[in-house]
Amino acid sequence: MGDVRQGNTPKSAETLIRMLGLPFKESLRIEEALTHRSASHERGRKKPIPNYERLEFLGDRVVGLIVSEYLLNMWPQATEGEVGQVFSTIVSTQTLASIARRMDLGSYMILGKGSHSSGERENQSLLADTFESLAAAIYCEYGLETARQILIPWFAQPLQEILRSIEAAPPREPRRQPPAPPPEQDLPRPRERGKNPPNYKLLIQKWAQQHFGEMPELLLVEESGPSHQKRFVMGVFLGGTLLEQATGGTKRGAGFSALEHLWSRIQEGFMPDIPTKPSREKTPGVEEGLAPPPGPENPPIPETPSIEPVEFPVAESPAETVLTFVSGPRQDDHPADS
Repeated sequence: MGDVRQGNTPKSAETLIRMLGLPFKESLRIEEALTHRSASHERGRKKPIPNYERLEFLGDRVVGLIVSEYLLNMWPQATEGEVGQVFSTIVSTQTLASIARRMDLGSYMILGKGSHSSGERENQSLLADTFESLAAAIYCEYGLETARQILIPWFAQPLQEILRSIEAAPPREPRRQPPAPPPEQDLPRPRERGKNPPNYKLLIQKWAQQHFGEMPELLLVEESGPSHQKRFVMGVFLGGTLLEQATGGTKRGAGFSALEHLWSRIQEGFMPDIPTKPSREKTPGVEEGLAPPPGPENPPIPETPSIEPVEFPVAESPAETVLTFVSGPRQDDHPADS
C-alpha cells in the first residue's frame, strides 16, 4: 500500500468483508470506503485516489432507508412522531460511531501519516462517516436486500437501549398555564387600531362644531430629516390653538395619530379654553332637523348644510395646510382620506 502504512498499518479490507459474512470481490469499493482524505494524496503518486467522502454521501441515504423501513415494520402501533424521535437518535453520529467501534472499524481505516498519532481512528465523527461509506460500498456491490440483512442486526442493540431509555424517562409534566391576568378593569386598556378604526376626523369635527362652532384643521407643524428618511409633525388646530400633535414618517400617518390621540383625550374630558362662536338663529316655528309641510303659508325652505363652512385666515407661520375638514358629516368619511 505504500509508505502511508508504515507505522500506521490498517487491517485488511478483505478481513472486514469476511467478518461481515460476505464473499470478497476485487471489484468491491471497500478500500475507497475506508480511505480517509488525508491518505488520498499520499497513496496516489500522480493522481489522488478516491476517498470515502462520496460514498459517505450515498451511505447516509442507504442507512436512513433501511433503518426507517425497519422501524415502521417493527413498531406498527407507533405514531409518526414516535418513529421520528427514535430514528433521529439511532442514525445520530453518536450511535453510528458506537456501531463502528463494535465492528472495530477504526482499525481498518486507511489514514495519512499524521492521522494515527492524532487519534483519528477514535474520532467519533470519522467513525460514523466511515460506517456510512461502508454501507454504500455494500449496497453498490451486493444490493439493497443484502445491505439490509448485513447492517440491520448491528442496530438491534442500540435500538433496544434507546427504547428502554424512552420507557424509563419520567413522564413529561403538563404544560403550565400562564397565570391569569388581573381583572380587566384593573388594567389600562391600550388603544387598538383595528382594520376599521373609528372615523376620528368626523368625531372631532362634530365635537368642535357642537362646543365651539368652529371647524378644526390638520396642519404641518414641522418637517425634518433627509429626503429618504423624512419625519413629519402634524398638529390639530382649532381657532388657532394647537390641541394635539404627533410625529410620523408620512404626513398621513402623523395626522392620523394626532387625531387619534386628540379623540382619546376628549373621551377623558379634555376641553380647551377657546371662545365659543354664537350659533345661527333658527327659523321661527321650525324645530332643529324638522320643517313644517310646504304650503301657501310655508313655502319650502331650500336645503342647507347643518354646518356652515368656516374660512380661516392664512396664518403667518411655516405651517403648511395639509387637510381642511369638510363642512358636513358624510357617511363615506374614512380616516384614510385624511
